[in-house]
Amino acid sequence: MKQFSLWEVVQRREIVIIGCYLFITDLVIGAVASTLSLFAQGLGASLTLLGVLAMILGLARFGVGIVIGNISDRHGRKPLLVLGMALMGGAALLYSVTTWPIALLPVNAIFGTGFIACLTIGLASIGDITTTAERGVAYGLATTAMGLGFAVGALIGGMIVGQWGYPAMYLSTAGIASVGCVVVWRGLPDDVTNTQSSSSSGLRKQLRVLMANRIILAACMGNVLSNLAFGGLILIFFPVYAAGLGLTQATIGSMFATRSLASTLARLPGGLLSSVVPGQLIMVGTLASVAIVAMTLAQVTTLWLLTLLLVVEGLSYGLFLTTMQATVSTQAGSNRGAALGALMAAASVGDSFIPLILGPLADLWGVESVFYIVGIIIVVGLLTIIYILVRQQRQPLPQEMQS
Repeated sequence: MKQFSLWEVVQRREIVIIGCYLFITDLVIGAVASTLSLFAQGLGASLTLLGVLAMILGLARFGVGIVIGNISDRHGRKPLLVLGMALMGGAALLYSVTTWPIALLPVNAIFGTGFIACLTIGLASIGDITTTAERGVAYGLATTAMGLGFAVGALIGGMIVGQWGYPAMYLSTAGIASVGCVVVWRGLPDDVTNTQSSSSSGLRKQLRVLMANRIILAACMGNVLSNLAFGGLILIFFPVYAAGLGLTQATIGSMFATRSLASTLARLPGGLLSSVVPGQLIMVGTLASVAIVAMTLAQVTTLWLLTLLLVVEGLSYGLFLTTMQATVSTQAGSNRGAALGALMAAASVGDSFIPLILGPLADLWGVESVFYIVGIIIVVGLLTIIYILVRQQRQPLPQEMQS
């Protein structure tokens, strides 16, 4: 199989445009996600309400991911890419004028619908326009753009909040989202991301085929655990823990930016590594590392050690993310949109539904308790994934999943 160089892939205009789009998507996500917990608390939200906010976000993502992926498989990606970015921008505008914590619930639903459309369809588009040989490098570049976007968003989000307050920050992200709409609308030909529609099947058939592949099933479970650690624990509860240690929003934003840069640095090497090392091994190793970090964070109170642990988690997340997406995209074939939608739906279980339980536990036992609970959940889930993968090695892939 021909191996494509990084330069050859970078020269592909469509890959560059989608990479820029994903950068903007994660910039908006980073700015909102790294500030929303403390913004909500400033409006009077309890830790329990933070868990409910995460659940609402997750419900939107869970309900939208697979369906919108299936729609894009059948009817093309570009219009849904524009719609997803527009929804994110609209949600940012609504955040900027919200003064009542309960009002954040419907806004979170809009934001979740928007960014799941952006990420699911953007990543599926990368798979559409690349061959198997190109795909590891292309996903490495795409996820690197995402990581850079999140890092920049977290950094400037904290800075803008520190200087001008939360409304100004959310208005700024709405403006950035409008740029994202223009980038994809003007930058992509109408048919460039519509290569799979003629061969896509119905949603129920897609799901049966996808779940018959234990590698995809294990990847979905791993995505639950990975996003439980990052989106469910670190984004929601770590800012509260760090603020309790006396750290400012600007400092917390800088820590998130450092963590995201570490994650970003791991993504392109992860894409290259996935073409040499089985993706299943990388996923297992990174999840084990994340479990250790989760159970160690609550024992640390110094800034440099907290930052170091976030860096380790970020490196693990970056390797996992790129490997998982490249592996699933290749395994799914013409059902790529639905498969990546399933991954996004799985992520919502980890960073949205489980935190609904963690919020009341944090109120009852203290925020430190959730770090240990998450660590235990990851260990149990990892053992289940290993069992699933061992069984996969003993069974051939279904014919329709081979590509």
